[in-house]
Amino acid sequence: MTDTSHKSASHSLREIASWLPGRGSADSDLLPELNTIVARSRDLARNHGVASGAMQTLSDNIVGTGFRLSAKPDYKALGKTKE
Repeated sequence: MTDTSHKSASHSLREIASWLPGRGSADSDLLPELNTIVARSRDLARNHGVASGAMQTLSDNIVGTGFRLSAKPDYKALGKTKE
């Protein structure tokens, strides 16, 4: 049993008792080290097969493997016939 309503807020659970992250804003947490973070992530994308593959899988799952044309112009509005 925990001392809080949510396990994630507990100070007594052995697994997370010493986990005390800061509460800064996203900007205050990231901006001082942004150049290093960007450089390392770009290096991983270029030189680490697992990281590169993970990024490609994410991209494929979001965008898809390619675009297909599915044009259905309004031929009447264009003053044309269906042929």
